[in-house]
Amino acid sequence: MAIRLEDRTGARVIRTRYLVGADGASSRVAEALDLDRNREWIVGVEEVFENVPLEGPPIFHCFLDPGIAPGYLAWAVHDGEQVHIRVGRLSLRVSIR
Repeated sequence: MAIRLEDRTGARVIRTRYLVGADGASSRVAEALDLDRNREWIVGVEEVFENVPLEGPPIFHCFLDPGIAPGYLAWAVHDGEQVHIRVGRLSLRVSIR
């Protein structure tokens, strides 16, 4: 898949095998790329930790494990300053109409 990205400085094309549009149930990413649309809300929780001593460069871990996050995913991100831990799952009660 090739995706064209544009901003104030110009445009560039990025080639990718996978794309995660994590911009919510009314995803403009999904609409713009003609991807499947979400029909259910995803619920989640995130915790941000400060001053966590980690070695190495910033890193992003993504977990696609139905035992951890049924119907969605979990992640751990070290952005160089903070550590973000998030888990989400499909809501059991709310649907988008």
